[in-house]
Amino acid sequence: MLPYLIAAEASVKDENTESYKDWLEQAKQKSPEIETFINLYAAKLMIEAKNYDAALQPLINSNR
Repeated sequence: MLPYLIAAEASVKDENTESYKDWLEQAKQKSPEIETFINLYAAKLMIEAKNYDAALQPLINSNR
């Protein structure tokens, strides 16, 4: 699990949004039981990147 999250974080730092989404999706597929945590982590990464609109998306998706 951790390698997927680290890769997602590196993708955000490289401003590679598609790769970031792919890594998070792989993490969710690998560990669906912690999807809420993964969504919160995704929001945290987007906040750190000052992409506040994108930070809302994982939170909205976790409420479905």
